[in-house]
Formats: sequence, C-alpha cells, structure tokens
Amino acid sequence: MLSPEITDFLTNFEAGTHAILFYDSQESKRDLLFSHLKFGENYQGLAYVCSEENPDQIRGEMIKFGLDAKTVKGRERLIVSNYDDVYIVNGEVSIPGIIGKFSSLVDAYKSRGFTGLRAAAEMSCFIQNDKKDELVMLGAHLDSWHAGTGATDNGAGTIVMMEAVRILKALDIKPRRTIRIGLWSGEEQGLLGSQGYVEHHFGSRPRMDEPAMKDLPTLLRREAGEVTVKPEQAKVSAYFNVDNGSGKIHGVYLQENEAVAPIFESWMKPFKDLGMTTLTMRNTGGTDHLSFDAVGIPGFQFIQDPLDYETRTHHSNMDVYDRLQPEDLKQAAVIVAGFVYDAAMRDQMLPRKPIEKPLPKEPKKKEDQ
Repeated sequence: MLSPEITDFLTNFEAGTHAILFYDSQESKRDLLFSHLKFGENYQGLAYVCSEENPDQIRGEMIKFGLDAKTVKGRERLIVSNYDDVYIVNGEVSIPGIIGKFSSLVDAYKSRGFTGLRAAAEMSCFIQNDKKDELVMLGAHLDSWHAGTGATDNGAGTIVMMEAVRILKALDIKPRRTIRIGLWSGEEQGLLGSQGYVEHHFGSRPRMDEPAMKDLPTLLRREAGEVTVKPEQAKVSAYFNVDNGSGKIHGVYLQENEAVAPIFESWMKPFKDLGMTTLTMRNTGGTDHLSFDAVGIPGFQFIQDPLDYETRTHHSNMDVYDRLQPEDLKQAAVIVAGFVYDAAMRDQMLPRKPIEKPLPKEPKKKEDQ
C-alpha cells in the first residue's frame, strides 16, 4: 500500500534506533506514545503527528493519562505537529516532503543529545491520494422511457450510485484514486450520454457518413473503424454500472475479462451473507458500461435480482415509484460502495482486455444498370 519512496525510506530508517509507528485510530496512537513518555527511557525523542485532533487536545489527553505536560515540554522530548505541517507541501500531500520532514526531526533530536526518534502517525496519511490522477468511475443513466416515471429504469440505479458515494463520503475515506460518478442522459436513445463523455475524454472511432448516423457517437459501431484512445484512457481503472431495476445485487458480469475474476472473488467475500456470490464471464449489453468497454476500460454491470423488471416495469407505464424496493436498493448501494472503495485502494489498476478490432465495412451496393 505504501509508495516505493516511503518503503525505501522506512527500510533504511536505522530500525534499531528510530521508528515510525502507524496506527488505525487516534486512541491507539496516543496510548502507545504516551506509554513511552511515562514509562520509557528518556534517551529517545518522540514525535506525534495530529490528524483530526489538534495539539491542545493532545496536551489535554496527556494530563488525563497522568503525564505532566509542562515537564515533558521542558525536556523537549515530545514534538506535537499539525497534520498540514508534516504532510502538506504547496497544498498537496507530498511524499518527498514527508520524508524530508521526518529526516529533519531525526537530525534535530540527535543535535539535542537524544539517541533516536519514535514517531506516531496514521497509515492513511502516507497513502492517501498517491494515485489521485487515476480514476475509478461509477454511474447510471438519469433519463427514462416515456410511459412511466422511470423509477426502476433507471431511477433505481441512480439512487444506488448516489447512495454509494454518500456512504464513502460519510465514512470519510481517503481514497488513493479519484472517485467520479456519472449520471448519463440519452441512454434510451443509444447510450448517447456515456458515449459522448467517453469520446470526449478517453477515445473514439471515426465518424460514419450514413445519414442516420450524422453527428452521433460511433463507439459501439465497430464497422466505423479503429478506436483511437486519448491519454486519459490509461488513467481509468474501472467503471461500475447499475441498470437492471430495483433488485438486490448478486454478482457481476465480467464482460469476458477473465483476469478480474480472482480479484472480484476476494472483494465479494464480505458480502456473501448479502447474497453476493456470482461471477459470470458473460457479456451483458444495453447499458452504459459498454461505452467504457469499447475503448478498453474495464466496464462492469452488476447482476441483479430481476424481480418484476422485465415482466412488468421495464419501459412500461408501471415503471413508477411504488415498484422500488428500498431494502434491496440499500443492499446494492453497500456492495457498490465496497467495490468502488476496493478499486480505488488497490495497488494496481484492474487488468484490461484488448480493444475489439473493427469489423470490415459492408461493400457498397452496385447501382442498377
């Protein structure tokens, strides 16, 4: 999970003398460092890097722990630093800056007669946003068929994706990759919104001169010619889509991308009790993941419980709010949030399959003599 630069730095950090300790909570970080202050030898300097807390709060916690903050400060054995002072350079998390500041702390303690440094930080501070120029995307289409109000096609998918993003925001995760949601228009007319977005950012096929295709995207028309990819295409790890009604998620269509199967199998395990158990190599069509798949970006549609989607609500006047299943939508949102999080935190981007080759153009019909 750590960057190579941080890994090299820690490997060569004079382990017998110095230590940078990583914790998954403020409480565990404080307790161990305060124990060193109270019971440890005085020859080692201590550094505490705040995250959400501030130095005044830490001093208050020291007193609760039975430490005399004034005595500790007098010996200058403990340095309490704000998060921004250690991790942020020019408004961004800077790995070289972090390494430089910890190295400076070591030198400062040595100059005051201490033999080493013990620093407490949180692991997330070192890994957050280190791949922020890469993307994980999720989406659903916002338009609907005219007969009903579009509750299951595809208000349901829109609800799930928006709730997944809300969950991730509420948990205050620090994703390594940027997470982006797209709510598409024109899906019912031929994936026009997602195709247009993908053509603008990631890649396209040549335009077609047929009157019926005038000014329309051609990503899904293999007879149009080769795909030309743009630089941004290489930065998208995956796109996840929901567009099969209001039912629970039970699995993923792999779109013949066999290499992702073991990855998704491990991501599904926490959701087995929710019914998330199925992977199929099958392709599934008719929705917006195809726009991403067409340019070589791993695009996936989730397998859902069909309920009455195909038999009652799909493109009918029964596609109304009453047909939504709130508990099923909650289950789906949790699973989508988990998959998006895993993709955003993974060391590598998801494996890709080759872009499909163009089909030969149909020969022009000879005019009647």
